[in-house]
Amino acid sequence: MFHTIYQFVGRLGYHHPLHPMITHIPVGLTIGALVFALVSIIFRRLQLKLTAWHCAVLAIVGVVPTALVGFMDWQEKYHGVWSSQIKVKMVLAAVLFVLLLVALLLQRKRVAGATAGASDASVSPWRSWRSIASVVLYGVCFLLVVGLGLEGGDLVYGSAPASSSVSDASSLAGQKIFADNCASCHAGGGNSINQKYPLARAPQAGSVETFVAFIRDPKARDGSENQMPAFATADISDSDASSLYSYVVKAFVTP
Repeated sequence: MFHTIYQFVGRLGYHHPLHPMITHIPVGLTIGALVFALVSIIFRRLQLKLTAWHCAVLAIVGVVPTALVGFMDWQEKYHGVWSSQIKVKMVLAAVLFVLLLVALLLQRKRVAGATAGASDASVSPWRSWRSIASVVLYGVCFLLVVGLGLEGGDLVYGSAPASSSVSDASSLAGQKIFADNCASCHAGGGNSINQKYPLARAPQAGSVETFVAFIRDPKARDGSENQMPAFATADISDSDASSLYSYVVKAFVTP
């Protein structure tokens, strides 16, 4: 089912992971909750406290589709492999959800007062422990979304240096094939599944014949099963595989 969705968006011209663009929903709302909560305390504006609470509610709601699309990307683009970035992102996302929920519960009475029409002056003290605690929690949640962004960026773009420019037709064609099929795990010539084995040191790139045979039937260096999926000719033709090899060698292997 997931593969059908990615095939559909691929036909529309979108070949990248879906999760990164959805993350703007909970990330932006979490930042909004922190900003509105701070301003509400500094300037004693009850309605801004209510706005912060609503931002946190929507952030929690946004976590659900964001996590679902992240799971889809994990299965489709990363083949369900438990990389270190995936593990860290799952832990951070779970902690974010819990802390947002706690912050909401801390402020529920004040929100009820604001909803009932209480004036700013009638709600005191403004700097109660609940208000301060909620702001601290929103601040921690902000740090969590920063951490999620850093891990996600490393997962999608890799930490290896950017690839060198290519200009010949074969390598340019291979660059597109790489972006569509390989970049999710080998961004920048790295290896998000096992960082010890970047493309620059891959013995499978020794010759085009070895390279094509490997992507058709990936095996680990000791001959055991590899986490990398096999690419049949229906996925990448022999001609496209040759172009892909040309790009990989010129962009990542050749010093």
